[in-house]
Amino acid sequence: MTNPTTQVAPFVSNSIYIPEDDDEARIRIQDSLNQIAVALGLRTIGTYETTELSTGNQWGLDSTSNQTQGTFRKIIPLTLGNATTVSAAHGLSNIIACTRIYGFAYSAPPSPQTIPPTYPALMIPLPQSAPDDVSITVDQTNVNVTTATATYATMKAFIVLEYIRN
Repeated sequence: MTNPTTQVAPFVSNSIYIPEDDDEARIRIQDSLNQIAVALGLRTIGTYETTELSTGNQWGLDSTSNQTQGTFRKIIPLTLGNATTVSAAHGLSNIIACTRIYGFAYSAPPSPQTIPPTYPALMIPLPQSAPDDVSITVDQTNVNVTTATATYATMKAFIVLEYIRN
């Protein structure tokens, strides 16, 4: 974990002053390139795939050291059931913790290739609370989605897992 007084924000200035002196200019350019590299390393990567990808996020799990661990993301597609629990294998091993578990359900697959494009008639963020409870749990082998009502029967869903692993 980094010291809050020395943290670098994940953005850089949109302008840079380069001195006339070559030595000062070289130092200023090296410093600017370093700031850009650090800022790029701190960003969150917004890619969602069915294969494991790094999120770019870092977690400081041990308050006594300066070590951080990166998080990974994977999406799990599935079809929801009628007031039941549906499980899908996530194919992951050595998970220390899930840092985020979320997703969405939709009524029909989107077809952006058609002209004009067609989109789902209904999209619902997951998990959901009453009256149409939907819960998501993760165990060592599966993602489990439990629906309390028939509202979600035959709806497709994408569950997003963000996690830390050994």
